[in-house]
Amino acid sequence: MIGLWPPTTPSGRTIVTTRRRDTALTTGRAVIEVGSFTNEESIAYLRTRLGDRLTRVSEADQLAADLGRLPLALAQAVTYMLDQDLTCVDYRRRLSRRRLSALRPHLLPDDQETAVDTTWALSVDIADGATEGITRVVLQIAALLDPNGIPSELFTTRAVTDYYRLRLGRTVDNDDARDAIRTLYRLGLVGLGTDDGAMTIQVHALVQRASREATPDEYQLPLATAAADALLELWPATRHDEARAQLIRANATALRRNSDRFLLEPDVHPIVFRYGRDTNEAGLPRSAITVLEQQLNSQLNTLGSAHPDTLATRLDIAYQIGENGRQAMAAEQLQELLADCSGALGHEHRLTLTVRRDLARWRGESGRPDDARRALEELLPDCIEALGPTDAVTLDIRRGIADWTARSGDPALAVAQTEMLLADVTRTLGPGDAFTLTTRAHLANWRGQAGDAQGAAQEYAELVPDFARVLGPMHPHTLTSRRYLADWHGYAGDPAGAADALSAVLRDHLEELGPDHPRTLITRRFLAHWRAALGDISAQDLRQLVDDHIRLLGSDHPHTRLARDILGRAQSP
Repeated sequence: MIGLWPPTTPSGRTIVTTRRRDTALTTGRAVIEVGSFTNEESIAYLRTRLGDRLTRVSEADQLAADLGRLPLALAQAVTYMLDQDLTCVDYRRRLSRRRLSALRPHLLPDDQETAVDTTWALSVDIADGATEGITRVVLQIAALLDPNGIPSELFTTRAVTDYYRLRLGRTVDNDDARDAIRTLYRLGLVGLGTDDGAMTIQVHALVQRASREATPDEYQLPLATAAADALLELWPATRHDEARAQLIRANATALRRNSDRFLLEPDVHPIVFRYGRDTNEAGLPRSAITVLEQQLNSQLNTLGSAHPDTLATRLDIAYQIGENGRQAMAAEQLQELLADCSGALGHEHRLTLTVRRDLARWRGESGRPDDARRALEELLPDCIEALGPTDAVTLDIRRGIADWTARSGDPALAVAQTEMLLADVTRTLGPGDAFTLTTRAHLANWRGQAGDAQGAAQEYAELVPDFARVLGPMHPHTLTSRRYLADWHGYAGDPAGAADALSAVLRDHLEELGPDHPRTLITRRFLAHWRAALGDISAQDLRQLVDDHIRLLGSDHPHTRLARDILGRAQSP
């Protein structure tokens, strides 16, 4: 533009359009960002160009969304549709099956010189030349992730930095990566924003698609692996920052959608399992089951039914089913899985032993505590021999034996068993480990059930801040510890204080996990117990609680029976 700007005069106006954001072009000038069409504008444009015939414009809103409501893309799509006499439905079908380059019209509309994918390719070439190849790699990784916001720090993680060195044959430092992002921004290929104070990168969905289609096949797997490894680096270890967890989860969702086949072969990438667990912890247990079932279908097709990762996914599905309140179904699935694991992996394999542990748990949760205790007592020596006495599975089995001992009617023995376990895990894992904290919680419960309600309340009063510090204030373990703190205060002689505290816990459960999560239902039942003790709950509210238990858990579930007991006591004279 040097020497081409017209002179500044009081009467003249000059409009220059560009996708670039260079400071030299914008300083001292008014800049108007022209973004994509709105949904209404996109539909109106399509109807104006295609006509209002219903069959032709059916799914116009979905087509606009597919093209990101980008005016240039819509104009070229409409021209192609008119040339080929296609409806929106027809074009969407081709768009889902073909590359963008195969859907270019023979003659471009509105005096356009290049097709939309070619325009971006030229910009990438310019950016790549300015940064010695870094920007192309950055864009190829960004093309696999969430178009609405990618944490900029992902591009300086160890995983991505290692991939730069592998791909480019040289070291790329944080400044180089930041300069590459700014170059993409200057050329209009990405946008910049913030998410809870952290910088994020936005990439138009069609830019992402064009980048994916232009990426050579030999780069697809290492790019997906680098992106997945980077997300695992950034994934919050605790739930202190739910907004950040949602950002990472959204990017993992996009990565699964765009690169799933590369995350499942030859082995399942750890992010696949982490994604399913995190979805459940975020209060979306049914979504977690759906995600895992889709994953299982892919694994059956690619890895086969006997692959360890396929079997592990079946274990995760059974766990989520049990957590979602269908304990008997979880036990049934685990019984079938145990036979498959034993045949494919052997009786001493970690996965086989873990299936036996979970099978015992869900049998117990289905109302058979004695069976659960006996099964774990038989399993413990097998785990010690195969895995060692300090392995996580072995320690969890020891705690399970104590739990089911208490729930079988002997909380005093459970206290002694859990005290021995707590001493061992404090020594081996440390006092701040999550397993150590949850073991303290179990010990507090069994002490309370053995007759020391005041001691249980005191232990939970110390545990709640420890859980919040280590795992975050809204982590399920923290919420559960607050629920038990309130409950033991009630048994220690303060039912009104228990009801007030449980009301606050319920509000957080509803906000964090939703009304239908099993943990929310448990909190409602605890609250109903103390409100009924105070005479502060209606029979109608109690009947609704029972109905919700039946709807979510089934009429024969142990928790449903507990809800009925509360209703029965409240109605008795």
